[in-house]
Amino acid sequence: MCTFDLIDRRNKFSPPPLFSTPPSTPPSTPPSTPPPTYDVVILGSGPTSLSLASLLTVSPSPPTICVCSASYDSPWVPNYGSWSHEWSHLAGLYSARGLDGLGGAGVDVSWDGTDCYFKEGTDDEGSRVDVGAGYKRISRGGLKGCFTEKEGGWDVVKEDHRARITNLNVAKG
Repeated sequence: MCTFDLIDRRNKFSPPPLFSTPPSTPPSTPPSTPPPTYDVVILGSGPTSLSLASLLTVSPSPPTICVCSASYDSPWVPNYGSWSHEWSHLAGLYSARGLDGLGGAGVDVSWDGTDCYFKEGTDDEGSRVDVGAGYKRISRGGLKGCFTEKEGGWDVVKEDHRARITNLNVAKG
């Protein structure tokens, strides 16, 4: 189990002003409540991060999870794609673990056949090659929806953080 101290990047050291007046009342001290601890802290909220959080949530002994990312609610930007046979296999693995939807909502467009074009040089028109495999363009919103469907299984901190490990126990087994 790891214990993390989440360090907010905005709380950088800044020297006091050259001329300042002392406060009229002493500053109040925050209550001494211990910070939350998690078994797993995931920094980032892209496809890999949310996939990991989702899979951990449906594991037989789900750990406590925190996903930290200022862009948690932002759409994923690049387009993703996969060969049809690979995506079907991946969707089956996720479905067997209770994460359904990758084969449906996770796919934007499917093509039964795929052609690739290869050029030898700048003047060459290129040659068309039938790859002989189907291809799927992944739906960014649909895929994110499949993963965040299990969102109640983790805490979200919508800020970017740095982390300092303060305790690390490694189990041998």
